[in-house]
Amino acid sequence: MRAQGIVIKRIDVGEYNQIIHFYTEHQGKLAILAKSVKKHSSLQAAHLEPFNLVDFRIITSANLPIIASAQSLENFLGIKSNLTKQALGFLLLECFDRLVYENEYDPSLWEWLLRRLHRLEQCSNTVTDLAVVGEEIKSELPVVLGYNRQLNDQELEFLLSSLSARRFASLQFIQSMLE
Repeated sequence: MRAQGIVIKRIDVGEYNQIIHFYTEHQGKLAILAKSVKKHSSLQAAHLEPFNLVDFRIITSANLPIIASAQSLENFLGIKSNLTKQALGFLLLECFDRLVYENEYDPSLWEWLLRRLHRLEQCSNTVTDLAVVGEEIKSELPVVLGYNRQLNDQELEFLLSSLSARRFASLQFIQSMLE
């Protein structure tokens, strides 16, 4: 089966393998095993970096599905090259990792995530522009997740922490960088 998805996070499994979490266009959030991806000779490793939009082929197995091939379509290098943009991007990915359930497809979430990543990549590196993008993300996030109103910083932090049962490290980091 072929799919397109954004790499949300990677978890090391054993010496050479990783579990890659994607938010996909048609299946929602998926966890897929990438075998031998940590070997120096791996051809897939660079394609399976966080933020990458990837076209990949999945093989079903008894436990986790396995990535047979992967090709990055977009790398979002503009995000990866700026620490503040990375922090805002990791807030998005952390929210999708902790708050979105596996195998639940939502086309509005997919479109919103892609739009936000493109907006973040294309904004200038000034603190003012990054603060505007950060505020856009924070104001839209609760609504996209199904809450009917915008929240202030404290309410948003409380909501995210209570829903995920853990504090969001990226949210605190962003607040300290944009002050």
